[in-house]
Amino acid sequence: MKALSAGRADRAEQLLAPWRDLAGPNLRLETVWWQLPGTGPGSLRLPARTLGLADQLGIPAVLTNAVRYADPS
Repeated sequence: MKALSAGRADRAEQLLAPWRDLAGPNLRLETVWWQLPGTGPGSLRLPARTLGLADQLGIPAVLTNAVRYADPS
């Protein structure tokens, strides 16, 4: 989420509101760490913020490993 990347948890919560209305208790927040250093995209900062927001809002978080396949088979 760009809002969380920018440190705007308040904006992220606003952007999640329609999804919460639509999905209700089935909503999940995905968090992925690309193992990049620093604090920019792909760093540990965004997944940490995502987990914090999920906890704050009572939304389950799902940690994924961002698997990418060159060949789906």
